[in-house]
Amino acid sequence: QTRARAEVVLGLTEAAVLGRRYDELELSIAAFNEGEDLPDEEIPFHQVLSTGRPIQDVEISIRWPDGTRRFLSVSGAPLGGQDGAVGEAVFHLRDITDREQREQVLRKAKEDAEAASRAKSAFLANISHEIRTPLTSIIGFAEALSDEVEALEQDADDVDLSRLSRFSSLIGRGGNRLLNTLEGVLNLSKFEAGQMELEA
Repeated sequence: QTRARAEVVLGLTEAAVLGRRYDELELSIAAFNEGEDLPDEEIPFHQVLSTGRPIQDVEISIRWPDGTRRFLSVSGAPLGGQDGAVGEAVFHLRDITDREQREQVLRKAKEDAEAASRAKSAFLANISHEIRTPLTSIIGFAEALSDEVEALEQDADDVDLSRLSRFSSLIGRGGNRLLNTLEGVLNLSKFEAGQMELEA
């Protein structure tokens, strides 16, 4: 079972591995995240054999001849020879491919969420300008209309301009209501983004 699992992880048969050094296998040993081949001095197997010091849980990736990548956690210790020199070492490889793939999915989801948040902020900033500008005109002209109606009512006692006065008042109240709603949405967005603090 252990041999079968090793074949699954390495992508090589037992016959292709036995009697061969790590650097003689049809495998590329790469950095964990970047996927670039590691120089010899940074390969865990080389480190143990050259320094004689053990390593624990060094994370690397390997690339099979067909391009498939797997992620491994490597621990190893040297085996001393008769003269004390390090001639061999024993290594334990733990397959952490599933964990890394899950983490990659989570990282991608986080990046997508951050991108969506930035897009939302940009949209709200743009819509703020597009809505605020005409609303300001609507409210301003409603006030001007109301002033005109008041002036006409004072000059012409026999003219009933109450409907115009009511209409200008409705326009002004509706415009202010829309403007307040827009301000509330923008403030909520700023608060969510950490750009605003609540004050009692």
